[in-house]
Amino acid sequence: MKIKSLLLVCALLLISKIGLSQTEHAAINSAWASLHKAYLLRNEVIIDLADTLRNRKAISNKAYKNLSRQVKSFNQTLTSPNPLNSKRTGSLARKNDKLTKTFGQLILSSGRQAPDHYYLEQLEAYENRLNLYKRAFNQTCTKNNRKDLSLPLDEAAPQIVR
Repeated sequence: MKIKSLLLVCALLLISKIGLSQTEHAAINSAWASLHKAYLLRNEVIIDLADTLRNRKAISNKAYKNLSRQVKSFNQTLTSPNPLNSKRTGSLARKNDKLTKTFGQLILSSGRQAPDHYYLEQLEAYENRLNLYKRAFNQTCTKNNRKDLSLPLDEAAPQIVR
């Protein structure tokens, strides 16, 4: 009887430990899903703004195609079925930096035909939201001993000069 009770207690402890590890992964997956959605929404706004610039003939078709390729490449890395690991998050960080830099250069080169403040403020809001989701994702990874998945945070989202 004592052996059966002891085995039952061990089995319950083992089951609870397995349940705990699934919860950790669920927390990371949940934080990743929010971040993933924020990235996709931000990328849609970038493409919409680039469309506006192209329609105003403020940027060349070549510059637009280059930006579109970068967004497509970033989205492919983002939606990859491969497991989330440090290599993938590192690739995302590099592609995000390149995409942000390219888009910033397009906005600066568009000069007087730049999008209205409304659209830039909308993009700023998405960038701020994205930074919040990155921070939440990084905190979840740290809490679950997966600092290797952490993404670099922007010190402060770019502010629009009014």
